[in-house]
Amino acid sequence: MDIQVDQLEVILYIPIQCSKHPWDLSVRSVMECPYYLCLKNGDRSIYDTYMDLWSKRDHDVKRNRPYDHFMRQVDGMLRDGGYRSDKAGTEPMRIFRGTRWLLDGHHRAAIICALFGPTTVVPVQEFDRGLPQDLNQCKNPCQD
Repeated sequence: MDIQVDQLEVILYIPIQCSKHPWDLSVRSVMECPYYLCLKNGDRSIYDTYMDLWSKRDHDVKRNRPYDHFMRQVDGMLRDGGYRSDKAGTEPMRIFRGTRWLLDGHHRAAIICALFGPTTVVPVQEFDRGLPQDLNQCKNPCQD
């Protein structure tokens, strides 16, 4: 199916103040995600701050997803004049069945939305997979 990129949602790490949980996940619009905001505002610190937050769960994320890799994705889409499914690692982007929540393609969706506009249509495929167990795990802070 095809969908406008601004109708997609992403599962984001969000800042919390809790002694019990080092991170939490929440569903937000693609236009609220740090990758989109980084590009729209031209502010690398948004990307770096998000990677710091994500690294609380995945210690290798900064090494595996450095800013220069993200910018190569951006440059590639600019060079190609938009999203090209034949060059995507996973095509089409996948969403959790019954939702508009991206399972993969978070970076691509944010880049497409920022560079080519929120009404840009992208292919997505529903996928049967359980939601992350730590989605909305914390009341920020937890009430013990």
